Amino acid sequence: MRGQPTIKPRGILLTIRDDRGRRRTRKKEEDEVEKEEGKEEEEKEEEEVEEEEGKEEEEEEEEEEEEEEEEEEEEEEQEEQEQYRKNKTYKVNRASSYIDGSFLYGTSIVRTEFLREPQSGKLGCEDRFGNFPFKNDVNLPYHPFTYHHYKAEELW
Repeated sequence: MRGQPTIKPRGILLTIRDDRGRRRTRKKEEDEVEKEEGKEEEEKEEEEVEEEEGKEEEEEEEEEEEEEEEEEEEEEEQEEQEQYRKNKTYKVNRASSYIDGSFLYGTSIVRTEFLREPQSGKLGCEDRFGNFPFKNDVNLPYHPFTYHHYKAEELW
């Protein structure tokens, strides 16, 4: 096998010129190890750069998701508040006039979805017995939180 390089289990011997032009021989394996180390360093740097970019992208995605979640939560809160307003119950003292013209004496629970602004200012309509116990209330100014300025439906 003349003319062919000798391959030994240790590796191939290479002749290399250094900076000053001198020849020196070293094993190919050493060169490969150095190249591999250089490649590994480059790969590590690339991986770090990719990880940083990936982290930035993940942070942006997380921020977008958080914003979307906040918007959804705000919408849900608004819906809950609207439902609460609709279903909120009030304790109505003394008397409240109903749409059918009857009155309820004493204390009762009236849900806000049944409360209505009075029509034609008739708050002093007659009760179940034909009396007009609150006809002076017609002259009182309208206020949304006063019980006698709403007409309501019975819950039962």
